[in-house]
Amino acid sequence: MQATLFVEETPAPVVKTPPVSHRPLPLDIKGDYHGWRSDVSCLVQHWEELHLLFLQSSLHSLASPSEPKEREEILRWLNAPQVRHPEPFSFQACLALYDPRLEAEDVQCLVRRILRRSRG
Repeated sequence: MQATLFVEETPAPVVKTPPVSHRPLPLDIKGDYHGWRSDVSCLVQHWEELHLLFLQSSLHSLASPSEPKEREEILRWLNAPQVRHPEPFSFQACLALYDPRLEAEDVQCLVRRILRRSRG
């Protein structure tokens, strides 16, 4: 004889629910579009702000006495090779959002020169 955990002597009662009426939802296409455009512009603005904040904080960390590993990581990020389509949050992408007129190679040379002066 096998023992079971659940002993079902009677089936569970069936509850009949009334059918749900399906009313079409009112669509506000123009309102949805304007809301979507507002969200996109907000996202673009914050995307740029994040890149600029990352650039500024990295350069500030590089200028201040910091951990050697952190400094090496920032220098690797700063001296990454230039590519045609930079990855988000790369030095090249951050600099392009900061000021598109600046050349990444020129800024890299300038930072290297400043670091050499500060060391000795």
